[in-house]
Amino acid sequence: MAKLVLSTEGSVIDEYPVTEENVTIGRIPDNTIHIDSMAISTHHAKIVTILTTSFIEDMNSTNGTFVNSEQISKSMLKDGDVITLGTHNLKFVATLEAPKIGDDSHESTQGNINGKVAHLDIVSGNHVGKAIPLEGKMTTVGRVGEHVAAVTKRGNQYYLSHIDGGEQQQPSILNGEAVSGSGAPLKSHDILEIAGIKMEFVA
Repeated sequence: MAKLVLSTEGSVIDEYPVTEENVTIGRIPDNTIHIDSMAISTHHAKIVTILTTSFIEDMNSTNGTFVNSEQISKSMLKDGDVITLGTHNLKFVATLEAPKIGDDSHESTQGNINGKVAHLDIVSGNHVGKAIPLEGKMTTVGRVGEHVAAVTKRGNQYYLSHIDGGEQQQPSILNGEAVSGSGAPLKSHDILEIAGIKMEFVA
């Protein structure tokens, strides 16, 4: 479980475990993390967590949201990242390592459907013919900062979830239609399009 350490001017104020899928940060009390400062917008930013991977998204705040001193609209978080909102900082402390693309450290049985490992076959672009095995509970695909989606496994069913479309707000495409962040179920031979690359889901 990750946590957020809130501080200002070098003094730690509080710690917040990231136990919910959506954590909102803002000036008014209905936020998960309430920061009573006029430099903070009423609903300033939110952190979305899918399994063990967290992303922060600015919610059209007045003064902006920064990660490691760089202003962002949406960004994947890693252990040690410092989020700055006005005069306050939130340090992201991850206690679980996020799965990596094609990470083979997971037991292969996690990705088995009908005795074989589910995977994505790349069918366009420079890497045609290569496969991305889906051996963990979540595999992220795409390019961070440009277009990111995730394939997650819940029970015996796989889902495609849209995470970040970058500045151009590129949608994640499944069989020619955009999918929402909540996730669309996948069946064998579905065609995904992420960051301009087409992939076939095989299970």
